[in-house]
Amino acid sequence: MVSLFGVATLLTLLNRVKPLYIDAAAYYRYAAQIAEHPLDPYGFEVYWSQRPQPAMEVLVPPLLP
Repeated sequence: MVSLFGVATLLTLLNRVKPLYIDAAAYYRYAAQIAEHPLDPYGFEVYWSQRPQPAMEVLVPPLLP
């Protein structure tokens, strides 16, 4: 169990230092919105497909972020 936790921690830390690419930036924005406004998780616009769009229009499963 300890080794599984150690591997998970290591992979999480390695993932944390890599730059944001493609849709990872959108997931980061979703997570930031949920942290700041947990009762309004889709109350923002995200720059997607060459233009700003409401967060509800970008295809993201509601529980994933």
